[in-house]
Amino acid sequence: MPAKYCAENESFVIRINRDRHFAHILFEGEVDMVAINNAYMALMDHSLFIHNMNVCNDYTDAILMVSVPELQEHASVVAQYAKQRGNTYKLAMVSNETFSSAFLGMYKVRISETKVDTEVFGSTKSALRWLER
Repeated sequence: MPAKYCAENESFVIRINRDRHFAHILFEGEVDMVAINNAYMALMDHSLFIHNMNVCNDYTDAILMVSVPELQEHASVVAQYAKQRGNTYKLAMVSNETFSSAFLGMYKVRISETKVDTEVFGSTKSALRWLER
């Protein structure tokens, strides 16, 4: 059974699937880079977090309010915590909105400089299936 973490006043919920060893972060509403960074840090602080844990960032119910410079800045945050977070995990990103999918595609290109295996999906089901392979 997934363990659920819901941060107060945040636009995300983290569910850890202990059996399958991945995290599913569900974002909702208007999501800015502060929320994305907070989710990244909350995942590492979660009691069930495992180094190099696969993760699905699910923006299906979110509106991304992020600029390209902020995206670059987030990549720096990820690099800063690579030792603690790991850098050989799978990152699935889900969006059913064309703009968000294109934006996540840009992030995929940016993160391709690391060893993180990243894909963008149009459905949560496909993303979670990919994480389990």
